[in-house]
Amino acid sequence: MNRIPTPEGLSFFLYVVLVAAIWSMTCFATANSDSFISGEHRETTEKQEQKPSFDLTHEERLWLKNHPQIRFAPAPNYPPVEFFDDDNVYRGITADFIKHINDRFSIRFRILQFKNWGEVVTQTKQRNVDMWGAAAKTKERSEYMNFTKPYIRLPAVIIVRKDVSGRLTMPDLKDKQIVVIRNYATQEYIEEKYPSLDLVPVPDIETGLRMVSFGVADSIVATNASAIYYIEKNGFTNLRVAGESGYEWRLCFGIRSDWPELVSIIQKCLDSISEDEKKAIYRRWISLEAPSWKMSRGQIIALLFVLAAVGIIGILIWNIMLQKKVETRTKQLRSTLKERSLILKNAQIGIAYIKNRKVRWINPMLAFQSGMDEKDVIGKSAGVFFLSDADYRRVDEAYIETLGQGAPYETDILLQRGEKDNYWCRLICQSIDSENVHEGSIWLMDDITAQKQLEQYLTKLATIDHLTGACNRRHFIDLGQKEIKRSNRLQSHLSLLMLDIDHFKLLNDNYGHATGDEALKFFVDKVQSILRSHDILGRIGGEEFAVLLANTDRRAGRNVADRIREEIASSSFVSNGKKISFTVSIGIAHEKNGEINLEELLDLADKALYKAKNRGRNRVATAADRS
Repeated sequence: MNRIPTPEGLSFFLYVVLVAAIWSMTCFATANSDSFISGEHRETTEKQEQKPSFDLTHEERLWLKNHPQIRFAPAPNYPPVEFFDDDNVYRGITADFIKHINDRFSIRFRILQFKNWGEVVTQTKQRNVDMWGAAAKTKERSEYMNFTKPYIRLPAVIIVRKDVSGRLTMPDLKDKQIVVIRNYATQEYIEEKYPSLDLVPVPDIETGLRMVSFGVADSIVATNASAIYYIEKNGFTNLRVAGESGYEWRLCFGIRSDWPELVSIIQKCLDSISEDEKKAIYRRWISLEAPSWKMSRGQIIALLFVLAAVGIIGILIWNIMLQKKVETRTKQLRSTLKERSLILKNAQIGIAYIKNRKVRWINPMLAFQSGMDEKDVIGKSAGVFFLSDADYRRVDEAYIETLGQGAPYETDILLQRGEKDNYWCRLICQSIDSENVHEGSIWLMDDITAQKQLEQYLTKLATIDHLTGACNRRHFIDLGQKEIKRSNRLQSHLSLLMLDIDHFKLLNDNYGHATGDEALKFFVDKVQSILRSHDILGRIGGEEFAVLLANTDRRAGRNVADRIREEIASSSFVSNGKKISFTVSIGIAHEKNGEINLEELLDLADKALYKAKNRGRNRVATAADRS
């Protein structure tokens, strides 16, 4: 009598068939793989035998003898091209090329480590650096550096936050803040090709990616390989590549312009390295596409046979085990629903179920962070969480459109907390059915007030002088450069005042530094009481300040300076029971239509300030005045 196979017996038979099929296909794949590797090895050997010879002229060998050590400065934070790891070891694609040149051709390099690329450029211009490892040839750099032929090519891409949808091009970034790495070739490229774009130079790519991730800037233009390295390293999961910038990094070795012999030597070194050796270096740092593998006719027939057998056996097993699985799944579903109910109720993030724009359910955490009782919220409009009807309508329109496309909606927004308070919330909405959004959606509502406060504090810390509350020098220069660009677009006037408290050292010596600090804060308060809201006041250094007056012609600028001087001279403050007064000297420079840059304008105002001091202080002088 024939016996019906049990589910356990059929499962074991199916397992044996699958193992046999996988083993057969693995044998085929291994044979093909071995064949490929052998072919690759033969091709590599042939290319190495045909490798160009390395032949230096007598003059070049003599030059190397007279220059036994080359001062080499890499870009300190440019992985995977070149960078210093946590142990300050020089690594990357270019580092492997340098090691190759050093080992094979006995050219000795002294590796110099600097803080950022801007410092590398500065030291190079001062001839404290002889050679760069991975740099793009630009018009400005060609004034003091010579370059080999490019040996690495990398595209520069546009990176934005994931809440910015669609593909982007450079013109799409108009009126957006675009982060670029200071002194990198991409900055020069964008300034030349897209002069109207608003650039924010930063010292390194990691800082730039952090600014975009935190929302301090809108986008960053950088090489794709380096960006991916830092995104994975720092966990910037809210960033994405939105498009190409149109610029391709063609990286060369750069050599100081007064050493043409070294350019020829390094180029010969590069030319003598075989293509296989170069590919081995690239493969170590950048994944290269593997050769495709195609199944043979026999493999296809064997696979079809195995699939047919598996299909028949699967149908038999399914028919036998169906009822048992249904019973098991029903029990598991009940258990899962109970577990999920407990998880939702105890989740440390606010959760709401919204149906037909009304609140159907909220968890205890959302009730706590919104300051609302569950019984007072259920059945009401989802707008109950928002500060105003306008905020709710704006979010409702945006999230309905996004959810209808099958994508989650995410935004940061101020929401209601109790009757009089509010809090920052990261709202994430996901539809249960994208074709019928109103039938139900889940809202995750995370209280990010502490994060927002930290971001605001960090922004203030980076831009504001902690003592006086005025802009620090760096922030003043950034704002000033933007204002000059705006003045150029609008064809308007600009006035810049340079202010210096008279005899401030004597004030410090006579009354102490604490009183001096009070004097600086008193001075800034008086100046700001005269300025307009859009005028820019910055502390340039010590007791020296600068004021940028937008849309202000020569006469109006002089009037503001006279008012400031008179207000300071006629005012005083009390410190330690003593009445303190002082005066200020002011220099004025004027600019129209963006004809000069901020550095030149500051220099003119500074010279005018010295005129005011030389005439007896407590005076106002302009750059056009005769000495």
